[in-house]
Amino acid sequence: MPAQQQLRTVVILGGLSTLFVGCLMMIYAKTWVDILFLLSMLLVFAITPVYAAMALHDAHRMERG
Repeated sequence: MPAQQQLRTVVILGGLSTLFVGCLMMIYAKTWVDILFLLSMLLVFAITPVYAAMALHDAHRMERG
């Protein structure tokens, strides 16, 4: 799989997981404490694919020399 396609796949799947967690947040949040807890999870799900894409990009760059 080419590097650019891997990066796109990681970012798209990360975006879908973020959307899923956001939907869960809307469904199950009853109090402000629940919202704050789920918001922290949402931030983790939003940031993780970006870090993964950066790591893949760096790995491919190191392979090329």
